[in-house]
Amino acid sequence: MARTRRNLLLGLDAFGTLFTPKKSIAVQYADVARSYGLGGIVENDLDRCFRKAFQKHSNRFPNYGKRSGMNATKWWANVITSTFQCLPSWNEKSPPPELVEAILHRFSSSEGYQLFPDVLPFFKMLRNRASEDTSTVWPWNQTVVGIISNSDDRIIGVLKSFGLTVASLRGTPNLEKSRTNSEGSSDISFMALSYDVGAEKPSRSIFNTAERLAFETIHDLEAGAGADSSLSDWDKVYVGDDINKDVVGALNSGWKAALIQRDLTDEGTTNDRKAMRLMDWSDLGIQPDGPIASRKVPLLNDLRGISRMQILRD
Repeated sequence: MARTRRNLLLGLDAFGTLFTPKKSIAVQYADVARSYGLGGIVENDLDRCFRKAFQKHSNRFPNYGKRSGMNATKWWANVITSTFQCLPSWNEKSPPPELVEAILHRFSSSEGYQLFPDVLPFFKMLRNRASEDTSTVWPWNQTVVGIISNSDDRIIGVLKSFGLTVASLRGTPNLEKSRTNSEGSSDISFMALSYDVGAEKPSRSIFNTAERLAFETIHDLEAGAGADSSLSDWDKVYVGDDINKDVVGALNSGWKAALIQRDLTDEGTTNDRKAMRLMDWSDLGIQPDGPIASRKVPLLNDLRGISRMQILRD
């Protein structure tokens, strides 16, 4: 008797997992500044000042200013302003407002970022499952994809600018008020963002919120099919590029998890079986506590490697 195919709840990190800056932050800040006629800017100084400003504001106003009642746009504007004020060559009190606005706009879309090359083909494969037999490359029946990210809502615009469709369901306090009805099938069904949730990875709170959002999505899917909603026959898999925030956080929250390393360029990128390998924690420079300490860590260099994760036991 054929084994029943399970369903997949797939959580993905965003920055460093799906997309990355086109050029370094410092180079792009400098490019924008020069377009406004501001010269004498040394990119190494910009890089140092950005890191200093980002750390300063992260410490004073964590999670993009959420706890202080600050919106994320204001938080980022303050980081940009502090970055330029720190420059040895800067003689002005503050950068021009139009410069700050231009940088904010750039990093809210594909103007400032690029997708990793496997991302669009991966989502295309998921879209085509209904019309093509993908069982040989994708072992799950239904797949629901959500973003779980330590970020603010600007990444929604970034993802949309790459042509991905994003549903409006977000991890705000009132889930039913943050969505629209009959949105149809989206590439990304929900967004669990740290700014909305009020908690950052590796906290269980953000992963628990993602499960609540997934339940809302699955309820709609299965209600339409006349079935009862449940996560019991869904594998929960999370993929990100940070070993502590993404992998340890997800495992401690009851998910399977994989680390994706985008700097890997070995020949395995052309073969799904080689796109996932199991690593010891010691190989990754960390030794966590608790039950997860005895597990192997799946290491991916391509999103296609997720298809191999069904073989892993909880």
